[in-house]
This record gives sequence, C-alpha cells and structure tokens, in this order.
Amino acid sequence: MQLVYLENGKEAPYTLSSIVAECAEVQHHTVTRLIRKRQSSLNKFGKVGFKIQASESGQKEKDYKLRERENARKSTPALDLMTGDELARYRELATLVIMYLNQGLTYQEIKNQVM
Repeated sequence: MQLVYLENGKEAPYTLSSIVAECAEVQHHTVTRLIRKRQSSLNKFGKVGFKIQASESGQKEKDYKLRERENARKSTPALDLMTGDELARYRELATLVIMYLNQGLTYQEIKNQVM
C-alpha cells in the first residue's frame, strides 16, 4: 500500500480514505461518513472522487480520493476532519514514519515497525 498516489502524471497527488482510516486507527466507515457529511466543504479542495473496492467482507465500498488544496498545501482535508485524539495519533505516526524514512527504511519495514 502506498500512502500517496499519482496517476498518469497529470492528476494531483491524493491519498485514499482507507489509508487515512488505517493510519488514524479508526474504522473506514467512520472516515467515509465524515467525508459524506462534509462533502460540500471538501469540494472546495476539488472534486472528491472515489474508487469502488471490495471490503474485507467482500461487499463493494467507496474508497474516496482526498487531495490537498491546490493553492495552500498546509493541511489535507482528511486531517481537518479528524478529532483531537485522532490527530494526535496521526502526528505521532507521521513523526515515526519520517524518522524511519530518514533512516532509509522501506515502506514494508516501516509498516512492520509501527503496526
């Protein structure tokens, strides 16, 4: 799993709602519910797209594409939607990931360290 995707070099970088949920240690349903609730606010960052993915139970579910605002890359919409506790966990995770990246670890090695 990648944290950020870039398709065909033309599309802006994005992450997926499932990645946000995994990194914040919350259920994907919680993140998608917040996205639907804040859809009009998120559209200010650009159209919110999605991919249809099979869930662990085999059912089809939307995996939303979340992008940074084009003119202000200070925060992502997903971070703006997190509660204080979720944001604190995310910041701790981000700090660890940056430390491990600086040490030259691969994504899989980092995932094994933090999970």
